[in-house]
Amino acid sequence: MTAMQTWTLPNLTLITPMLGGGVSPMEPDLDCPVRPSEIRGQLRYWWRAVQTFETVGELREAEARVWGATDRRSAVTVRVTRVGTPKLGQAPTDLLDPLGYVYFAARPSKDEKEKGIFRSVVSPGLAFDLELRFPEALREDVRTAVGLWALFGGLGARTRRGSGSVRVAQGTEDFPYSSLNELRDWLARLPPAAASRAWPTVKGPAHNFLLAAAAAAGQPVKVWSDWVKRYRDFRQFRRKPCPENPDTRIKQGRSHWPEPDALRTLEGVHLVEKDHTHPPRSDDVFFPRGAYGLPVVFHFKDGPGKDKPSRANRDPATRTLVIDNDHDRWASPVILKVAQLPSGEVVKVCWVLDSPMPSAFALDGKDLARVRPLDEKQSPRAFAGGGRRPFQIGGWRVEDPYAALLQWMEHGRPPEGVSLETRDEDERTPAARPGQPSAADRPRHNGVVEKFEKGWGFLRSDGSGPPKVFVHYSAIEGRGFKTLEVGERVSYHVTQGPRGLQAEAVVRLDAKKGGGAPSVAGRHRP
Repeated sequence: MTAMQTWTLPNLTLITPMLGGGVSPMEPDLDCPVRPSEIRGQLRYWWRAVQTFETVGELREAEARVWGATDRRSAVTVRVTRVGTPKLGQAPTDLLDPLGYVYFAARPSKDEKEKGIFRSVVSPGLAFDLELRFPEALREDVRTAVGLWALFGGLGARTRRGSGSVRVAQGTEDFPYSSLNELRDWLARLPPAAASRAWPTVKGPAHNFLLAAAAAAGQPVKVWSDWVKRYRDFRQFRRKPCPENPDTRIKQGRSHWPEPDALRTLEGVHLVEKDHTHPPRSDDVFFPRGAYGLPVVFHFKDGPGKDKPSRANRDPATRTLVIDNDHDRWASPVILKVAQLPSGEVVKVCWVLDSPMPSAFALDGKDLARVRPLDEKQSPRAFAGGGRRPFQIGGWRVEDPYAALLQWMEHGRPPEGVSLETRDEDERTPAARPGQPSAADRPRHNGVVEKFEKGWGFLRSDGSGPPKVFVHYSAIEGRGFKTLEVGERVSYHVTQGPRGLQAEAVVRLDAKKGGGAPSVAGRHRP
């Protein structure tokens, strides 16, 4: 007969608000706030994350023996007892609150807000006992799964961003760690995977992590809020903070990230107004924030909307980065949360799982735009052995978005000596720049188009002006489709732009070339 063991973890305590946890999505269940089936699912996931089998078939066979399958009962019984009375609070969904970033999906609709309907969370402090019964041969399997669940998992929704974190009581028998030093030693002893697997693993070759002790040991929610704020600032990194609240960067300024300009390039449109413009700074099409999970929504303040129809001089419409139109979700490999250890220490956690990435990214919509396939040279995943494709976050040259994230989470800034080329103002069109002489006071120059692709390029002077100046299609005189062809002659004014000399009031002198369709290299949408 199989020898059985019962392991009781008394007085487990919720240390951050729990969103959902009930049968209905994002809704708590006051009669059963902590469901054994949910905990079993979490334990199953974290057990899987340390398995080193070679194939999915081997993994599934072993998983069925421990946690059961459709035709097989689980060898592990999970019971929840002595559950306290849950206290409810309103989910923090204000975007100026860092935790509003975590609970974004719980934001009420406009109609719900008008009716005073808001989603609730279970407040920290809820306590319960967890009882696990299993064959003695599975002791280490269960012990490891519980240790990882307490560190990386939780209860309810949004656990990967720290919602629903649970603390194990000090003195709990057989729990694998108590202090931060014991935790580090225990993690170091977990078996590493020799190669990346077809499922997310805690210690695969591409994993990376940061564990840092927090000064405010008795305030896990405060530590968590500050930790999330740092992550939000990294993900929504902008060139100009909001002047009304310098601590937030979610209202104003162009993004340091390359995706907005990638969309402007793909769509062939960008904002052009009298006093400012948003031309793409690069024609590179890259979406590195997809590495942190899908979907990713890109919304332009100056894009088309209810009272702003789409047109050439607006930024692109809202688009969402997905796998394809049938698959919009890929779980983030980034675990970002705080954990309170049995010793009472509060630990800030940023752990990157070694997780298989989608084969490609795409932009949703009727005109599904497939972004480049992710091979070793283009993938944002940190491939062991190099071959990474660099990209820019402002002036920060990045080869691995996960390493950049850990750098930021540890220090709150890029590496020493890296400039993010922060601007104090939006890029201005020449006519709106103070101190510039009027067009009538500036001489006209003649030159030749040296390059023109995707709506911008360079003009080479014939000797009457500066040798080389930048040109944007919005500076071309005339109506309708505006373009230039390499080699054609032009006349123009020169003015000082935000990145150097640029052409203004460009007139095409070669009528025959000017009347034809642009070349493929120079084609863009007006």
